[in-house]
Amino acid sequence: MLRLPLKLIAFVFCFLFVVPPQMHACRGGHLEYTLFLERLGQKPSDAERLVELPPDVDVIAEVILTGANSTRFGRTTAAKIVRVIKTSDARVRQGEEIPIKFLFTTCAPNYRSGNKGTIAAKIGTDIEDRFVLCPYSRMVTNGHIKPPIVSECDPSEIEAARQIKLAAENGDVKAQIALGSMYKEGKNVRHDNAEAMKWFRLAAESGDAEAQYNFGRKNYRNAIEALKWFELAAAQGHTEAMYSIGWMYEYGKFGIKQSEAEAEKWYRLAAEKGNWSAKSALKRQKEKRERNINLGICILAGVVLTAMVLRRLSRSKSRRPRDVPKQ
Repeated sequence: MLRLPLKLIAFVFCFLFVVPPQMHACRGGHLEYTLFLERLGQKPSDAERLVELPPDVDVIAEVILTGANSTRFGRTTAAKIVRVIKTSDARVRQGEEIPIKFLFTTCAPNYRSGNKGTIAAKIGTDIEDRFVLCPYSRMVTNGHIKPPIVSECDPSEIEAARQIKLAAENGDVKAQIALGSMYKEGKNVRHDNAEAMKWFRLAAESGDAEAQYNFGRKNYRNAIEALKWFELAAAQGHTEAMYSIGWMYEYGKFGIKQSEAEAEKWYRLAAEKGNWSAKSALKRQKEKRERNINLGICILAGVVLTAMVLRRLSRSKSRRPRDVPKQ
């Protein structure tokens, strides 16, 4: 009875103390940062917490969070200013709603719209010259305060992003894809899926195979549209596009009619050009066919055996002597 609890205790011990720290999701790197959003009242301890903040903080204000939206590069939301404690910019005033950017983490409180507290932040801009606040973070493990590490408060990153936007507007395909990704992720710019798709489409319409494949991936829920762009990229020898077409036919997703034969055809084309995913898919298909054959043999054997048993029972029943009625 004690074996299971002992194994569980051993597993927890190994995970906490034996596994290297980098294996833990909430240790090291930015994953353990959480937004510096705290209640600061009139207690002496609150004054001590303000002293923890660096002297170059641009804004300290009581806020209500609104419009939270998570992306891979962080969380975009807005802060409605309730009370200004400190500011270096006149645009930060009571009643204003200002966009803020901070790192998203699954290891700490994930603040949502309606949360109230006090933030400390630097003032930054995005590539559209939109005024944003970049809040300080507090580390989950030791409580230390960290300066903003989002790109909107890094002038060099914003300048590089502006150059990408300029190149995209001048027709550079790679820059168009990069700009689309910025809008998709809300990095250095507002989060806007429609604007992202606009730039992805422009890149695809240039005829570049990688851009066509990328646009197909972004449209995977619109299967007919995705298939069209995958086929255009595949016609130029793009093996990932070939593999994607095979995958769509194998699983019959989003309105595409399932076809093992069509899937195998595209997998084979991609595999012949060295695509490892396609090679694995062909192997998977072969194993699936073998399993189906074995299953079919088992079912057939079961049917034959059942028929034989039933036939024998029927014969034995027919040969059994009937009771002779009494005179």
